[in-house]
Amino acid sequence: MIRLRSLQAEKDRIRNSRAIQGKLLELKEVERAEHILVYLSLPSEVQTGELIEKMRGAGKTLYIPLVEDKILSGIEISRLPASRELKIGKGPHGIPKPLPKDLQLANPEAVDLVLMPGLAFDLKGGRIGFGSGYYDRLLEKLRSHIKRVGMAFDFQIACSLPQDDNDVPVDILVTESRTIRCNS
Repeated sequence: MIRLRSLQAEKDRIRNSRAIQGKLLELKEVERAEHILVYLSLPSEVQTGELIEKMRGAGKTLYIPLVEDKILSGIEISRLPASRELKIGKGPHGIPKPLPKDLQLANPEAVDLVLMPGLAFDLKGGRIGFGSGYYDRLLEKLRSHIKRVGMAFDFQIACSLPQDDNDVPVDILVTESRTIRCNS
């Protein structure tokens, strides 16, 4: 799947990412959410830069993932002054990581929607990431009724994926051509 993602032409990735963002912004769960954890995209993933700016413009409180000591938490970026640029480094697996240490950590109780990347998803909401379990451990800390939304390209959706007891499924999958309500 990593290879397939990397083979997608940049113009296709941008076009498909914009289609996914449009579908995502139409979801009632996204409209209602006030506190959203959204990932910073790797070059081969569904792109989130424009999405983050649109949600910030809509007044959403946004958090981006930060992995430190094998623990994933969120850093609030909504109130970051426009004059202050968010500096990004690389975390585990090359995942973009915010560098400023003085940003506010998210209160897990505040988050009401999580937008998640993945290498592959299945129709029941199963997800395969890089295998470190960062999102699964974070989702265990969050309130159980928050919505978990996977963002993926059509080719990343499989009929079924192996899952174990520690894997936390997504509730909704959004691709460039469809929105899938998972029966997880």
